[in-house]
Amino acid sequence: MNLEKMLIEKMYYERLMEGHEGGYPAAVLAEAFLAAIQKGEAGLPEIRFAQGEVYFSFRDYESAIFKWEGIDGALGQWAIKNTGDAYYELGQLAKAEDFYKSVSSENRTLRAEVALQLFSLYIERGKEDAASQTIKGLIEENPDYPDATILARKFFEGREDWDSATELAVDETVRIKSADWAGVLTGYVERGVTVNREPSYFKHVLKTLYEVDQKQFGLLAVELWRSYKGRESYFSWITGWDQLLGELEDVPSGIWPELSILYKEAYLDFTTSGNYSISSLAPIMPPLLSNWLAIADPTTLGLAASALLAWSGKFPAGISQNSIETAEKALTYSSRTENDFAEGLALLSEIASWAQSRGLKIGPRLEWIAGELANFRTRHIVTAGMEGSGKAWALRMILGESYPEEAGGSRKTFAFHYQDEAAIGLVTDEGIVKGDVLEEVEEENSSNGIFTFSMPIPFLRDSGLSLIDLPEFSGEDVGFEDLEYIHLADSLFFAVDSAALLTTPERIALARIREQAPGLPVHFLLTQQGEPDPNEFEQAAMVLKNSFPESEVIKVGPAPNKDRLFESIVKAAVIGTPERSILGNRTDKLLLLIRKTLDHLLLQRMEQETGIQEIIENREQMSAKLTGAMNQLDDIEAERIEKVRKSYRQIIDEAKAEALVDIPALLKGSADFLKETSDFRTVHFEMNDEMNRRLNVYLNDTLLPKLRSSLAGWIEEIGGELDVIQEFFDEMSESFNSLYGNNWIKLDCDFRILEDWKRDIDRMGTRYQLDKVNVLLRRTPSQILLKGAGKLLGALPQNNAMLYNRYKAFVEGEDYTDAARQVNSRFFLQFDMFEKAIGNDISLFFKNPRTVLAETLSDTEDKLADSRGLAADMKKNPEKFHDPMSLFTIRLRQLEWLDMTGEKLF
Repeated sequence: MNLEKMLIEKMYYERLMEGHEGGYPAAVLAEAFLAAIQKGEAGLPEIRFAQGEVYFSFRDYESAIFKWEGIDGALGQWAIKNTGDAYYELGQLAKAEDFYKSVSSENRTLRAEVALQLFSLYIERGKEDAASQTIKGLIEENPDYPDATILARKFFEGREDWDSATELAVDETVRIKSADWAGVLTGYVERGVTVNREPSYFKHVLKTLYEVDQKQFGLLAVELWRSYKGRESYFSWITGWDQLLGELEDVPSGIWPELSILYKEAYLDFTTSGNYSISSLAPIMPPLLSNWLAIADPTTLGLAASALLAWSGKFPAGISQNSIETAEKALTYSSRTENDFAEGLALLSEIASWAQSRGLKIGPRLEWIAGELANFRTRHIVTAGMEGSGKAWALRMILGESYPEEAGGSRKTFAFHYQDEAAIGLVTDEGIVKGDVLEEVEEENSSNGIFTFSMPIPFLRDSGLSLIDLPEFSGEDVGFEDLEYIHLADSLFFAVDSAALLTTPERIALARIREQAPGLPVHFLLTQQGEPDPNEFEQAAMVLKNSFPESEVIKVGPAPNKDRLFESIVKAAVIGTPERSILGNRTDKLLLLIRKTLDHLLLQRMEQETGIQEIIENREQMSAKLTGAMNQLDDIEAERIEKVRKSYRQIIDEAKAEALVDIPALLKGSADFLKETSDFRTVHFEMNDEMNRRLNVYLNDTLLPKLRSSLAGWIEEIGGELDVIQEFFDEMSESFNSLYGNNWIKLDCDFRILEDWKRDIDRMGTRYQLDKVNVLLRRTPSQILLKGAGKLLGALPQNNAMLYNRYKAFVEGEDYTDAARQVNSRFFLQFDMFEKAIGNDISLFFKNPRTVLAETLSDTEDKLADSRGLAADMKKNPEKFHDPMSLFTIRLRQLEWLDMTGEKLF
């Protein structure tokens, strides 16, 4: 055992036991100590140091501390460290820490041991930060010290200090080129605890690991890639990774399949999500595609090669000619796979989702076509023929009554599928209309549409076929619109009449079909519609077979054997067209559909850019008209309130004026109530009561009926005027709705105010009870004198005649204006209050039109702001549309490269 190990394990005393191996260490050392003293040897540090170790082993820590005190020389710093150990064991951690910190030595081993002891002490004292700094300092100074890195790793992991753990794993991987430590680091990355570090932090460790263990290099790269995916640092990772890969020498291909898949996912994400601009992708795509091609395994080699060629065809900058040649060579030896169709379908789905988010749509018709191409449970046969070819008659034989009689000679396309429950539909770019009979859907605009018949047709069920019938061709002009649905065909059946075989228009039509769908299997439905002529029928069949030896000729005579007819069709459509060939052909058709879809979206965008300005102008006009309508409503309302109030006030004022005339006369006429026999001491009370009675009679029997009649006429007149206003608003609503093509404005006024007015006037005009008016009991001088005279003279009968004449003259000559005004004030109070509510009532009449116009104006202005924002965005950021479209085109071009290059599997 070497000296440092003895010191570490406190076994230094064994060096002093030489020659005394069988002795007891404490006794041997004691004898040696006495001998040394007797010999006069100075210091005796080694023996004291050794005795301290022995006492320590006996757990006699105090004796050990005593022995280690004052030792100097070579063992002095070890003695200090050991003293700290003794205090540590005694539980006096603070003293132990002080002794450890007081050790000062150039000996790396001693410093390491002190650091380990301090590390343990700090953990025990709960000083984890100090423990962390201590173990980090030890590793920095003496990384090879036994168990130091293992202890550090466990400590960092235990306290979930993933930053420190990651740094340790990275440093150790680089320092000792350890695949094991790389595995630890990979585990950290997989747990997601490294994502906050910049990707560049791992470049050096990856580069080192590539030289040590390429498999582990790939595993670490995969986990790092996955950890950064979807984060802000993703682009930084891609850029740094591709730069690193470009710096490495002799990068192998095919040994990192997971990396190859990640490259594929990144490529698909960048080119089909619609979330990235060309400017952001331009720096990273060339190295990404070049490196993907370099490391691709056989399952993704074709994808990588086709992706590089597709991108370089659009953006050649940054991609070397060598990479292009490598990609072309790779495609030469690649094979079409069954995943090609799925890749195309996924691209179409991505395009549809993106288009929807941009306010565009692929359209139900294109979606229907895609669904038909993806339906591999059935094979599609398409039927075509010239007018008079007997096609409709033959299809009637095949499909029975499910084939509509009006189909013959029509310009419509029909699709027939098997379904237990019958249903008819029309699929167009605008939508899908369904019905029970053809007439229900024929009324819709069928431009470019296709009528679908889902029927319980036994032949389609038994054969596994679906049938698409094209419009009959007319003359020699067979246009694109006539063959629009030919790309759905797995095979085509062309009807010809045996009596007029292969006319010039038919040959032109067949040539156009070959031009539009090269490689499409074409068979013939040979019809004979007139008198049966077996010889002619056979001759015609021979001519067709000689002219088209690869085609089947299916004879549909006047009375065909249906079983044989069905068998012949199935043989031509199914047996003659292998399933793998159908898969390949449908992939071609799907790619063509995707290109049509992109063209369709581009056209929509152009229409959108043109239409948005028209929309803005229309909404500006709408906003102006609505604002004008609201101002007009305000004017009408203010005018109507003023007019209604004025007409009402006129009636009330006339009634008040009439009452001011009638009431004084009525009161003066009350003089006839007086008699010479009246008791003039109290007659003024009786007379006042009589006047109040006559006032109530006047108000209820004369004034109220007149007023009620006048107000009834007033309501009728106002009702007629309000009807005129409603007619005006109806015309305004019709004008708005016809102008903007939607029944979204309805300006209904609230005529309930008329009923409320009638009810209020009936209530006010039914009966009125006047509170007693003090007509003759007021304290005017004349009344006071008269009443006083009555009291004085009324007791003497001879004075009655004189008092009668005086009273009568007084009643007839009194001024009753104040009393009349008082009666008017009381009687007309409720009518005055009614007048005050007229303004609010009229406003309620206009409330709904005002609300409708205000809400419509608000909605219009919101939409106008949205339209202006959209127009500004289109003008300012055209790349938001055109960049994704370019990327979708690149993705499509990649699939086309796969489709047209290499050894075909089918």
